[in-house]
Amino acid sequence: MQRPSRWSVPMALPCAVSLVALGAARPTPSDPLTYTLSATPGDLNVNRTPGVEYDERFTLTVTNPSRTAYHVQAPSCELVDVMVIPAGDTIPIWRWSRSQAFCQHTVDTTIAAGQSWSTTVTWSFAPLDVPDGTLNVVAVFIPSGARAQTALDLTDSD
Repeated sequence: MQRPSRWSVPMALPCAVSLVALGAARPTPSDPLTYTLSATPGDLNVNRTPGVEYDERFTLTVTNPSRTAYHVQAPSCELVDVMVIPAGDTIPIWRWSRSQAFCQHTVDTTIAAGQSWSTTVTWSFAPLDVPDGTLNVVAVFIPSGARAQTALDLTDSD
């Protein structure tokens, strides 16, 4: 039997990380956390008059239901990212992190046993720039790579 080279494990790691990032908001055996994403006000009936803008707030809540604290390290100060993607598409029309700057050092994050951590980001948009229909909203908790998703419907008030 041939021993694996010292490169076989590191080469496999990016694939594992990618699979976790693409996974649903269910915990993995090493991730006891649960993830919830909410949108406020949610579904919107929008006025497409030029100059009209709306705000949609997205709150990601990460809960540790276990009896022990959850410790994880993020690669930077970016702990969450949120994207808005039209249904049937793969390209975000908005990504929260694009308008942010983050420190470039690792950040230790702890969620105590039985506690939650949450953050809210705001998407300000002009309805003229956004298609009618269902928009998928995806939030990624960067330290674990897990994601939560919700949908909102945008309809024209005319």
